[in-house]
Amino acid sequence: MSVDESRERDSWLSWADKAIIIERGHLVKKKDLLEYSLQIAMLNQLKNKKMINDKEYDMILKRLKSDYGVVSNICC
Repeated sequence: MSVDESRERDSWLSWADKAIIIERGHLVKKKDLLEYSLQIAMLNQLKNKKMINDKEYDMILKRLKSDYGVVSNICC
């Protein structure tokens, strides 16, 4: 990664950390939503590769929703 790419990434992460949106009446940092989306993507890969079963998937998904304050995966 070049120096310019590194600065651009750091700048974007700094913005994402400060950006706030309203999700169902709650203030949510965009960085948190990005991290949640990445976690869901990894979880889906584990399930698709049969590394976890449906019960484990549901349990982890429930915990992620709780940790990130997500009510619905309608946008994912």
